[in-house]
Amino acid sequence: MPLAPHRPASLLLWEADTANHVEDIGAYIDTKLDALEAHASQFESTMKATSDDALQKFRERMKVRLGKLGEPHGYNAAEVFHLMSDL
Repeated sequence: MPLAPHRPASLLLWEADTANHVEDIGAYIDTKLDALEAHASQFESTMKATSDDALQKFRERMKVRLGKLGEPHGYNAAEVFHLMSDL
């Protein structure tokens, strides 16, 4: 049985030039990093991690980056997006 087409009500664009939506991810940083690390094919190309030490440095860089994104909004860590809700 085929699935019905899905039309989302909104779209979040990651790494957009103009961010207008913030998500507090302070409680989920380690979960996010664990999920990223599950993509083993991305270790070298995306994370620049060719050893356990390099992977740990990647985690530290990500925590700093997410902290800087959250700071202006009063969050320990955040992800920012451009929200498009008029699709």
